Amino acid sequence: MENMLMFMTLTKFVVCRMRRQPLAKFLAGKENDHIIHNYKTKGERLIFTKYKKIATKFIVITIPWVTLVLLLHYFKAVIPTILMNFLLKQY
Repeated sequence: MENMLMFMTLTKFVVCRMRRQPLAKFLAGKENDHIIHNYKTKGERLIFTKYKKIATKFIVITIPWVTLVLLLHYFKAVIPTILMNFLLKQY
C-alpha cells in the first residue's frame, strides 16, 4: 500500500514537472479572476464575494476535520501500545 502511495505521488510530481508551462499559463490567467476590481457590476461583485465566503467557510471547516481524522487514525495504532505498556508496568 505504501509503495502505491509513493508511486502515485512520484507520478503526480513528474506530470506536473512535464506540464509546468501550460499549468503556469493557466494559473496566471486564473489569478486575474480573484481580483474584485475586475468585476464591473454590483451583481458580479456580490457573486464574487459570496463564493469567496463559501470557499473560506469550506476551508475553515474542512481543515480541522481532516486534522481530527488524521490524529484519530494515528492514535488508533498508538493507543493500544501505550495501554499495553501501562498495564505491563503495573504488574
